[in-house]
Amino acid sequence: MKQLKIFLLFLLVIIYAQNIQGELINGSRPLGMTGAFTTFDDDINALDYNPAGISGIRQYSLLFTYMPIYQVDNLFHFKLAAVIPFFKPRIGISFYNVSLTDTYSLNRILLGCGYALNEFLSVGFNLKFYTHFVQLAEGETSYRSRLTYFSMDTGFLARFIKWLSIGISAKDLTDPKIKYKDESSNYDSIRTFTTGLRFHFTDSFSIALDEEFKKNEDMILKFGSELWFYNTVAVRAGISKNDMYGIGIGLKTLHANVDFALQSHPFLGNQYIADLTAKF
Repeated sequence: MKQLKIFLLFLLVIIYAQNIQGELINGSRPLGMTGAFTTFDDDINALDYNPAGISGIRQYSLLFTYMPIYQVDNLFHFKLAAVIPFFKPRIGISFYNVSLTDTYSLNRILLGCGYALNEFLSVGFNLKFYTHFVQLAEGETSYRSRLTYFSMDTGFLARFIKWLSIGISAKDLTDPKIKYKDESSNYDSIRTFTTGLRFHFTDSFSIALDEEFKKNEDMILKFGSELWFYNTVAVRAGISKNDMYGIGIGLKTLHANVDFALQSHPFLGNQYIADLTAKF
């Protein structure tokens, strides 16, 4: 009976963690636009939104992020990602971690590929390996458990006309099997399907609109805009249907990008994030 109780609690922690992960927006540039990022093709953060988007990256890129999550004590998010531009395919890899002191840790290793089929259409996929570590206490007894599983993403990106980009992504397409000692359960992954449009009014100003769909949940509409000054300084703003707002700024040089963003969540408060991307 005790094992069953621990297993059920462990299962609830995993489900909660999956939902929190879905709430997190990876990257300063996407966060400044509330995650309306399915149609972007020139940023390493595309790995987390639409892997087809990394097909537009032309330089070796390395991104680093470390931040507290919604100002919760001892809850942190860390990400290190890289994209390697081969002749045709772009290969991406990232390590992502969310940790709460010694109680909980989520690690994700992602291997992605973006490939431009021609000048109009790109495809991409991700293979993701997750590890959840949970330490639970019952009285003076401490229980430790680890869960590992794989998942997959795929995406498409099209730009048949100069002023419009169209993106489609499907994330977390496989269902993990959770095990704890002699107990096991199949867990339905929170699959996310997103369609996006990006309107390029000029080379320096664009507006993005994403529709995000999850099973048994209302559709979430995300709106974001980005304006560049002299192709060096960017300002960003966004809003989503679930009452989230974002603003951001960016600085681009020949060999590095620095981005900062603030997002307001209706229940969790403000989220701050800063990225450093090296290009060579």
